[in-house]
Amino acid sequence: MGPKGKRGRLYHNTVSYFGGLVVIVAILITLFLFAVNFSIGRANPYVGILTYMIGPGIITVGILIFLYGTRWESRRRRKAGSQEALPYPKLDLNDEHQRRLFTLALGGSSLLAIFLIFLAYNAYLFTDSTTFCGMLCHRVMKPEYTAYRNGPHARVVCVDCHVGSGVPWYVKSKL
Repeated sequence: MGPKGKRGRLYHNTVSYFGGLVVIVAILITLFLFAVNFSIGRANPYVGILTYMIGPGIITVGILIFLYGTRWESRRRRKAGSQEALPYPKLDLNDEHQRRLFTLALGGSSLLAIFLIFLAYNAYLFTDSTTFCGMLCHRVMKPEYTAYRNGPHARVVCVDCHVGSGVPWYVKSKL
């Protein structure tokens, strides 16, 4: 592996640091908004949009910026012919330190993937809610939404009648 400190990591560049910072800040803000959404008790369409749609989008963009930074650093090293570090990471799972780092990276990536899947599923549920339909998407229909809430159909979710159930209807009507 070479002497310690001799091999620079591919993420040691401004672009990757910025991407990592975006990911960390977006995760913290999304967790905060999730707690706010849970604690206020009633559905708020704007907190829902920020928590389940914008937050995961920013996290994904941060991950892409981080990966772009590592790719950019790798190409820079190959063009420069640098002997300082390899253009690609070298993984040796027989080395205990690298095995621990690999396990940590794999566990962190898995937790992040589970978190993003959880947020994506909640975004799907949020877009099927009457709060999303009546207070955000069809805001111009305020009189109809007020009549809906005070009428006999208040127990029926909007999408049951107006959109249809399942993925095909979701794609046709919302995407």
